[in-house]
Amino acid sequence: MATRKSTGKTTRKTATKKTATVENFADFTKFADLNIPTPEAFQEGFEKMTESFGDIGEISKANAEAAIEAAQISAKGMENVSQEAAAYGKEMFDKSVEAAKALTTAKSPQEFIESQTEFTRSVIESQMAQFAKMTELMTGVTKQAAEPLAQRYTAMVDKAQSFRG
Repeated sequence: MATRKSTGKTTRKTATKKTATVENFADFTKFADLNIPTPEAFQEGFEKMTESFGDIGEISKANAEAAIEAAQISAKGMENVSQEAAAYGKEMFDKSVEAAKALTTAKSPQEFIESQTEFTRSVIESQMAQFAKMTELMTGVTKQAAEPLAQRYTAMVDKAQSFRG
């Protein structure tokens, strides 16, 4: 049972200990409620545990191989993404040079504004398309790289579940 003591401005809660007495001694001795394993169940659990120690090396090796595979997939994917980004950069540079030439050859302010407006519109459309393409590439790389790790996770969960059986 807890009581409250007032000490001026603050009130604090203090706990009282439950003391074993003859009346409530039965509460402390309900051994039937304890989940004590039988010697056979203990032996079976011990054997499963020692078997699992042999599996730890295999599991660690498979996990390391999955991590290496995921890293290789990521590296190759990032190489493809970088190549795409470089190609797009070159394409945009070439378009900018063409637009600059068109602007310098404009015969009137109206033609200059129209060329500038067309270039700006094409750049925005191109960048939106490139953004969608890069997003698709990155999503694909991420999914591919996650696959070996997901397989290992599933295998680990299955292995853990086998110990419960």
